[in-house]
Amino acid sequence: MTQTEHGISESDFSPAQRERVIQALVQKFGPAMPACSMCRFVSWRIASRPVAIPSLGMTDPDVAKNVFIQSPVHYICIALICQNCGNTVFLDTDKLGLDDLVEGKPIEGSAPGEAVGS
Repeated sequence: MTQTEHGISESDFSPAQRERVIQALVQKFGPAMPACSMCRFVSWRIASRPVAIPSLGMTDPDVAKNVFIQSPVHYICIALICQNCGNTVFLDTDKLGLDDLVEGKPIEGSAPGEAVGS
């Protein structure tokens, strides 16, 4: 696993996609990743693909249990996972300026992401 100068390791994103994700994180957080809010360690893994979180605007539990199939609204995020405690942070691709990275374009590869942090 190879880390960049910012402490962010390679993942299954293509090299161009990975560089865009890294640059978006550096732009938002600076050259050093912030500490985990749960354990205060600075050791993150970027998930190898964007994550789609379905909107749970339904109140009926019988309908809500099938939300992954039925929900037309999903929030597309980049997931950062703490390597120490497992706390997972979801960063909206829109706020990172990465909506065009995933919009209608599936990310190739399905292996788990690799380590991030110092």
